[in-house]
Amino acid sequence: MNIYRNPYQTHPQCHLIIGNFDGVHLGHQQLIKTARAEAYKDGCPLACLTFEPHPKTFFNLPHT
Repeated sequence: MNIYRNPYQTHPQCHLIIGNFDGVHLGHQQLIKTARAEAYKDGCPLACLTFEPHPKTFFNLPHT
């Protein structure tokens, strides 16, 4: 796994999943597993886009 702080550092053709991956629970694991299989089928790398800080913090919204 590589961590990039700039999206322009990533591979130009990839499968991308976007979410707030705040701990990799079973739902996140299934999403990543499915996306990885699809990316492999297409011969592309898989990338995950997440957020820091949490979007609710960034937009000053209450956490639920």
